[in-house]
Amino acid sequence: MDDKADAPQRTKPGASRWLIRVLGPLGGTLAIAGVAVAGSLLLLGRSDAVEAPAAETALPVPVIVAEASDAYTVTRSFAGRVVARRETALAFELSGLVTEILADEGDRVAAGDVVAQLDTRDLRLSLQRLEAERAELQARLALAVVTRERQQQLTRQGHASAQRYDEARFEELALTASIERVDTSIAAIELDLDKSLLRAPFGGTVGARMMDEGGVASPGAPVLQLLETDHLEAHVGVPAHLANGFDVANHHRLLINGTPAEGIVRAVRRDLDTDTRTVTVVLEIDSGLSAPDGEIARLLVEEAVPQAGIWLPHTALTEGLRGLWTVFVVVEEADGAGWRVERAEVEVLHSETDRVFVRGTLAAADRLVEAGVHRLVPGQRVRPVAEGVAALPLAE
Repeated sequence: MDDKADAPQRTKPGASRWLIRVLGPLGGTLAIAGVAVAGSLLLLGRSDAVEAPAAETALPVPVIVAEASDAYTVTRSFAGRVVARRETALAFELSGLVTEILADEGDRVAAGDVVAQLDTRDLRLSLQRLEAERAELQARLALAVVTRERQQQLTRQGHASAQRYDEARFEELALTASIERVDTSIAAIELDLDKSLLRAPFGGTVGARMMDEGGVASPGAPVLQLLETDHLEAHVGVPAHLANGFDVANHHRLLINGTPAEGIVRAVRRDLDTDTRTVTVVLEIDSGLSAPDGEIARLLVEEAVPQAGIWLPHTALTEGLRGLWTVFVVVEEADGAGWRVERAEVEVLHSETDRVFVRGTLAAADRLVEAGVHRLVPGQRVRPVAEGVAALPLAE
């Protein structure tokens, strides 16, 4: 018997190692696949216990109805300046030494108040001389009157010649004329004394002071500047094509140093400023306002611009592309089951504090989302609610 035939057959070591190298990775792959299948079955089993997702919930949005208009109003502002109605440089008519300045810059004076004075000693001496001369002439006139009466009586009695009577009569007339001449000289001196007092011609505020005590004033040389600040005016330049719209006595709004004021048109000048190409409108300012001379005054004029469009609140707009703005229009779904929003592009023509005037493809009856537009996307389902003054009651 052959021992090799009876011995069990053994696998060669090289073949075993080759089989392990081939089946090892395959076995790992099969194991991973089994785990994945088992996990899927487990998740599928759990999903059976979760409910299916509900239908899309409509988002409540405030809705308004577009307000159409065929024009909008623009408030235009024109700059001018505040000026005193009257302004003058006070000066003496006479030359002389300035002895007193009774008002300083910023002081308020009333009409007739003395604000400066000249030295009047020479004038007063001349006045005393003339008064003495007049007294002498008065005495001589009294004697001439008595002489003329006596000569007249003697002439009637034949004791004096007519020549003596005529001499007495004409002496009386000459003395009367001399007294009148002296009276005229006295009046001139008194006038010069009055002119030596510089008085305010109207009430106002003293501006610049150009002279002090001790200076010699020349006739017409400015001493003080006086502004009639109790009556202010605004001189505003407006375009020539708007000047015809300003009628005398009409009221207009002014803004002076941030303070609202009312102006009444006093005059419209007919000359054109060649530098600014404007016509000056003069407006009297409400007397209750106090403003320095030269302050900036702005005339507010409302001008209607004919343009069809729609008024919307600022909150209804969101920024779009290419300089346009976006609004959301609420439309009813085809099946009548609800509402959704669609995007519409608009152009802003005019903006005010709380609203804008736009034009676009909107119609006057369109329902628009009033606020919260940042939460919306085109086609989104919404539930309109009526909020705001311009809103109409819609379906809840």
